[in-house]
Formats: sequence, structure tokens, C-alpha cells
Amino acid sequence: MRIKYLICVMLLISMFLCSCNGKELVSKNEKNKNNNEQENIIVKTEVTLGSCSLDDMNKDNYILSLRLYKGEYYEEYTPGSNFGGNWTGKFKLCIIDSLDGRVIDSYEISEWDEFTIKDKVNITLKDYNKDGNYEFLLGQYGSSNLNIYKMYYITKDFKIGYYDKIGEINISNESYSPELKINNEGNIEYSYYDNSVGDTIKKSIDINLLVTKN
Repeated sequence: MRIKYLICVMLLISMFLCSCNGKELVSKNEKNKNNNEQENIIVKTEVTLGSCSLDDMNKDNYILSLRLYKGEYYEEYTPGSNFGGNWTGKFKLCIIDSLDGRVIDSYEISEWDEFTIKDKVNITLKDYNKDGNYEFLLGQYGSSNLNIYKMYYITKDFKIGYYDKIGEINISNESYSPELKINNEGNIEYSYYDNSVGDTIKKSIDINLLVTKN
């Protein structure tokens, strides 16, 4: 009887250990599976995250494209400005011939240390000073009250550039590429809400600063 009792105890212990090892194995397998799934998310091409037609410049088949060429996509679940999906990294602007996919011109957006957007960008073009060159803004989150923008241009011969004399523009607007208005003095006006003074600040850009580089 004593021998049978010991055998039963040993069998119970063995079954318990097997059960624990099985759970541990499943846990490790699930962890490895999750790791492998993360490692297998690979993007092999540049990602187009914004565009607009250049038909206003009499080129119906030309498209201005905003592309992420070095960076990452991640999802943030902690409440805050980055909540949800985010595309972040190095971007460039390209003029594409939609008929054959040929790149007419390309411009790396080096004015930002890092650029982050959450949605695709509808780029808005406008010839503010009526010289035939078209301007557009690109911006990203700055604070709960405003986005930070920079102004770029496309010349009549389809070259992309940046207005470095204008610099950063703070605007209370949710769009990544808003259109601005011309004031009575003929300059470009914009505004943003300033928490420190509790009021909306109105500013303008001298239209004479819209000078493209040769």
C-alpha cells in the first residue's frame, strides 16, 4: 500500500509540473510570436502621405507628392497629442508625372529636425503674389492651440523650394496645409491664440518676402 501511495504522489507531481511547463511554453511562444510579428512589419518603398494636383499650373498630369522616405509608423495609446497613429521621420516633396511615374523634381524637407503627421495631407497651393509661382504651407502639431508651419513654393518651371526668410509660422489651425488670406495691405495674414496673454494674436507676412531662389 505504501508503494502504491508513493507512486500516486509521484504521478500527481509529474502531472502538475507538466501543466506548468505547458503554460510557460505557451506564454513564451505567444511572446515570440508577438515579437516576430513586430519585426516582420517592413515597408520596402517610400510612403506617400500627401498630394495635390498641379492643374492650376496648367499641368493636369503633374502631382505634388509628400513622401516619407526614412522613419516609422507607430500607434500611441496614452492620451495626449500623439494619441493614435503617427507617421514620423524624414520627408521629401516630389513633383511626379502621373502618366509615366517620372520624378520631375525632388526636395528633401531638411528644415525640420523631425516631421510628424497623423493623417494624409491635402496640400493647398496658392499664388499669393500673382507671379506664377505657387506657395503652400506644411505644418505639424505645436501645442493644443496651434500648429507650426513653414512655407514652400513651386516655380513656374516646376522646381520646389523653401522660403527661408519667412521661417516658422504659428497658426491656430488643424490643417497640415491651410490656405491663408491677403489683408488690405496686400500681405498674407494669419493668427494664433496665445495662452500667455489669453488672446488671439494677428500677424502678417510681407508679400515682398516671396522671392524664389535661382
